[in-house]
Amino acid sequence: MTEQADAPVRRGDGPGGRFPRFPALAAGLLAAAWLIPAALQLVDADWLLPPLLLFGTASLLRVGTVLLDRLMIAGGLLGGAVIGAGLLFSAWPWHLSPMAVGWFGLTVLVVVGLVLRRRPQLPRRVLGTDLIILAAPVVSWVLIRKPVQGQTFSNMLPYTSARQDFFNHYALYDAIHRIGGYTFMHPAAARHYVTTPNEYAYPSGAHFLYAVLDAFRTSSSNPGDSVDEFLRYYQYEALGVGLLAMAVIWSARWVAGPALTGWRRALVCSVVGGMAVLGQMSALFWQGYDGEVIGLAFLAMLFALVVQPPARVREQILLAAALIVGVVYSYSLYFIFIGVIVFCAAVVYRKRLLRHWRFALVTAIVAIPVAAVPYVMAQLHSYGTQGLFTQGGTTLRFSRALSLFFGVVAVAPLATRAGRRLPRWRVVAPVILISTAISTYTGYIGYQATGMTRYYYEKMVEGTWTMSLVAFGAVGLFLKSALAAPAGASRLDVSRRRHWLTTEIPASVAAFVLGVTVSSGFPLTKGPQWSQGPRPIQDVSWAALWAGGPITAPYAHALAMYGQHYQFGDGQATALLYSDSAADEMHATMFLAVLNHDLGKMGFLGLDGSDNLVSLQPPAKGQGLPDAAKSALGQLESWLSAHDPGFRVVIGDNYLARLLTDWSAQNPDMRMKIEIVKGLS
Repeated sequence: MTEQADAPVRRGDGPGGRFPRFPALAAGLLAAAWLIPAALQLVDADWLLPPLLLFGTASLLRVGTVLLDRLMIAGGLLGGAVIGAGLLFSAWPWHLSPMAVGWFGLTVLVVVGLVLRRRPQLPRRVLGTDLIILAAPVVSWVLIRKPVQGQTFSNMLPYTSARQDFFNHYALYDAIHRIGGYTFMHPAAARHYVTTPNEYAYPSGAHFLYAVLDAFRTSSSNPGDSVDEFLRYYQYEALGVGLLAMAVIWSARWVAGPALTGWRRALVCSVVGGMAVLGQMSALFWQGYDGEVIGLAFLAMLFALVVQPPARVREQILLAAALIVGVVYSYSLYFIFIGVIVFCAAVVYRKRLLRHWRFALVTAIVAIPVAAVPYVMAQLHSYGTQGLFTQGGTTLRFSRALSLFFGVVAVAPLATRAGRRLPRWRVVAPVILISTAISTYTGYIGYQATGMTRYYYEKMVEGTWTMSLVAFGAVGLFLKSALAAPAGASRLDVSRRRHWLTTEIPASVAAFVLGVTVSSGFPLTKGPQWSQGPRPIQDVSWAALWAGGPITAPYAHALAMYGQHYQFGDGQATALLYSDSAADEMHATMFLAVLNHDLGKMGFLGLDGSDNLVSLQPPAKGQGLPDAAKSALGQLESWLSAHDPGFRVVIGDNYLARLLTDWSAQNPDMRMKIEIVKGLS
């Protein structure tokens, strides 16, 4: 990390760091960029291309003097670039072919390196807190995967089928994988896989990124069997939450700056890591917020790299552009925060940026139209932005007290002379204040219209919460280091006085334990006995709640019974009628539909209103069905008759099954299959 030094931008890297302009070398490198993907395709080893692209990108950057910093920044740049390049991949004939995408990526890297005459270079420096950042996704993965580890597909159903949002996100990913690009570029084909208007309205950058990753992993753009594909996507969901935790912790360290050392740096990373891995943020996984998770990761990195800019201005501009694309394509609602971040940073760093205004203008001319695509699509084909904040939905509320605490810490540097002297805190404070005001206003919009705050207001709170975590390094201004060097001491003398083995390392370990404990409770404590209240209590790990297994799908038993008689993903359009709750039947039917790749055709919302039919009893002799039952039955029959011939209805052995069997016999043209499974209800 660097402070605010504005290093000159050079086309090369000084003596010994520039590529010579040899045509033969250029031709050889370009040939390698073409041959490597082809060779890896031949041996089904395309999974090597993502790390090759990551390290190749990192080696051409000159931002960051710590190896992990360079790799994190390269990952953010590469992720945003792949999402933006998805417009090209969606249009060209090879779509998500791993060989074609790998060829394109390596060619771009070679051309950039040749034009800038940069030799591949990576820093060797590492920091102790790298271990915290690298451990975050590992711990997150272990906790998230604990309920399903080693289980069969049927035994995993209580967790893999727990939320409707899971199904919608998988359907988007599945559609992108099978049509070979963004759904808004192939809307007619996408409508078979996703419910309208999701082909336009829902930002799908995260799903596109996962589809590209899966193509590399499987060495094929064909996702294959739907059950295997679904399980891989479930893994990517867990991976995304781990990457979010990693991004937030790293961003907090970057913003804190190199002056924050030793136990103070460990304390900041552990508090932020505890919140991200074990605390409130872990709940984003089991609520099924896949797009938001990746959007928050990009937002955290964008915030960090804009408020604490790298030394090279042009690289900062390119990084910001790529991360903005990543945020908007993954969760376009956060474009509001992007505007606040960019405006505040431009005001504080205006002199720095004006020296490169031409480069910034050209980058903006390219990046802004690309970034605007998903937002424009959502505006044209779905709700307007303000309309979102009056929509309903169920979500956990993040603690307002904790949100206030981290927000106060973020703006506290302006109360100190040292904080006011550092430009980054003059950016952080107004960003947090303005973003909090905007989020509060979105809550007011919903409250004024409905008498309560609404679903997307909570999403705004989660955005400001993430930025506040990134700014937590501000506490370093209030922690005086006992290991500070005396004035005039040489670097060697200072290193000797610190006594790493006896002082620094124990202090850092103690700070880490304290930070994790205070932020989210001991990670090994038993999760709370939570009964779907407003939110879990704060003195234990939220992640332990999921890992302990109490959050399960109410329709998992019916799906497991279905799996004993039928094959999941067999391609047969199916409705599962087993409950008096139409919502449960909708969810179970939706799950079967996404595995059959026909969610868009199912129109599962047509089941809404068909409650209390499964337990329906035959009326007394001489009497008919109650009016409410007649209405619900008529709605169900209307929905069933709208499907193609051969539609299968799996139902328990009950009176409703007899009614539907008689009704189907009276309408032989529908050729509907009414199949009874005992013990389904």
